[in-house]
Amino acid sequence: MALLALQLSACMGGGERSVSSKKKKASSGGGSSSPVRNPPGTDPEPEPEPEPEPEGPAPRYLYVSSGKCYGGDTSSGAVSAPSNTIVRYDIHTALFSGIVADYNDGSGDAPVGLTDLNNEYLVALVENPSNRRGDIVTKQDGNVSHLFTDASLDGVLRSIRRSGDGGWLVAKSGGVEKFDSSLARVTSGSNTYINDPQGACQGSNTLITGTAELTSGKIVYLHAGASPSNMVGVVSYEGYSSPTDCLATQAAPDADARPTAVIRAQGTNHALVAFGGATPSSNKIMSYSIDPDTGAFLNAVEAFSDPAYVSAPSAMIQDPVTGHVYVASARATRNTIEVFFYNEDTQRLTRQDRTFINSSIFTRCISGLAIGE
Repeated sequence: MALLALQLSACMGGGERSVSSKKKKASSGGGSSSPVRNPPGTDPEPEPEPEPEPEGPAPRYLYVSSGKCYGGDTSSGAVSAPSNTIVRYDIHTALFSGIVADYNDGSGDAPVGLTDLNNEYLVALVENPSNRRGDIVTKQDGNVSHLFTDASLDGVLRSIRRSGDGGWLVAKSGGVEKFDSSLARVTSGSNTYINDPQGACQGSNTLITGTAELTSGKIVYLHAGASPSNMVGVVSYEGYSSPTDCLATQAAPDADARPTAVIRAQGTNHALVAFGGATPSSNKIMSYSIDPDTGAFLNAVEAFSDPAYVSAPSAMIQDPVTGHVYVASARATRNTIEVFFYNEDTQRLTRQDRTFINSSIFTRCISGLAIGE
């Protein structure tokens, strides 16, 4: 494991402008001057200070990575070709705010996952068969440095997520790796954190696409194999080392539906899971209520289904401030981002009345979304 020691510094500078005033003089007939005096009781009232203009909302952005995404539909040409960039949009106005990082350097790098680290940095997961790794990206100037790499990153990288204990969950085709807050690899016994699950989870070790974490720390993971291995699974906080660590599974809603992205709706133990497939009706978002203590699936609700707006969904995120849910579609004919409101009582998503971000070169094959300053 190669660790990168980061030294962050911030500089603040500024200056004050001094304003000088001059007192006006009036000349008298004797050639000398004296101050003009108002009659007693008629001194003018001082002019009121101008009221400060109201400040607008603090700048916040939706960061978007484009590169080797997975939208569930495995047919040729189903998803668009990526731009291999990280860009950002104003989250209040949806206006394009600029390119943050460009991975088109001929090395074969592709950003396949994205997460917000703090006010200054993003972390990008980079898929390159000869150099799989995590990068730290400076938001303001796009400077890119290697954050971590490890020999265990030996399969196609799919997604990255911050764990509740400050570590990192990295989904790869054949399993899920975990690194702690100091970037040391965490294993389950001597094996990968989630590796070749058996029991009810059997058959879910070839195409793991994403993870989420329940309030109890238990891990929800997605497996996008062919039916019946297209499933959602729950494993213990310690990862998977024996069949008893597979707590529960949930079959996909359709044989053709492959799970592509997952988030836990804030304030709940509802796993919102996006599915994609060649059949239009297989493109949908399901809401699963899960018992945080046992990992059991309590119910399944179709939260949203309309392939005109969600088709080959490849990334999803919830805004921690507004609660809005953003969903990216990677279909070659629809590279857009839609925004939804989630009702935790009904477990349904309501789409905003217009597309949030329309198709462009930067929305092709969106592989990750992050929200931050």
